[in-house]
Amino acid sequence: MMGSGKSTVGRLLAEKLGFDFYDTDALIEAEHGPISGIFATNGESHFRQLETKTLSDVSLQQGAVIATGGGLPCFADNMSSMQNSGIVIYMSCSIPTLKLRLTEHTAGRPLINQHNIEERLIGLLKPRRKYYEKAHYTVDGNSDPESVANEIMKCLSPNDN
Repeated sequence: MMGSGKSTVGRLLAEKLGFDFYDTDALIEAEHGPISGIFATNGESHFRQLETKTLSDVSLQQGAVIATGGGLPCFADNMSSMQNSGIVIYMSCSIPTLKLRLTEHTAGRPLINQHNIEERLIGLLKPRRKYYEKAHYTVDGNSDPESVANEIMKCLSPNDN
């Protein structure tokens, strides 16, 4: 979910593993411009198509940590593709944590704005949760990024615990 820390934790995790890091939103923006502009000009459906193509491209990478946009697992057959190409982690966060993290960072997020953060988060998370819960592992994302990355490392190395 947006605000869960996917990009921040993903970078830390890639560093710990010695892997490359890819952020699907950043890759889309680098090639097509701001996500808010894509939504405004071509609509959400077009953006979701770009996400699916980007996921397909980066999923071919070996030794990579990939942070996806919050909606990506919920469209097309993206969650199945993710499950089949690697280990999927759901960083579960409470609505208050997401709201706190997003309050200052709503710019460029077409599905949320300063006036309706909590309502909108609840509305987005409810239908998405069924996709998120298909992840191989769920970790508590409410902690600081370093702690979340360490929890994910435990999932990836269960015999070391």
